[in-house]
Amino acid sequence: MNAGDLRKRITLQVLSDKTTNENGFPLPEDERYQDHVTIWAAVYPLKGSEFWTAKTTYNKNVVKFICRYIPGVNADMQIKYNNRIFDIIGVIDVDERHKWLQIMGEEVV
Repeated sequence: MNAGDLRKRITLQVLSDKTTNENGFPLPEDERYQDHVTIWAAVYPLKGSEFWTAKTTYNKNVVKFICRYIPGVNADMQIKYNNRIFDIIGVIDVDERHKWLQIMGEEVV
């Protein structure tokens, strides 16, 4: 991997401890995560599929993100990329050398 390939900005988000607003009502799901760190990454779409559930069509996209190694990245986080949200489904420390991370993300639209 060449550092020049890291041309896209992504934001890793973590689940907030706060689950309710100031009035005690549950937060909407898109507000439960807070930005953790914004980094440069390479983005590679891998697979797209379409499926039906309850008379509704959904699209699922699987994308590979490659970035410099950051300790602590796990499947409890999510990725924000171009106003799109990806659930992290796998994190690989490439060659176990702590240089690069390969993060598999899934977006359901």
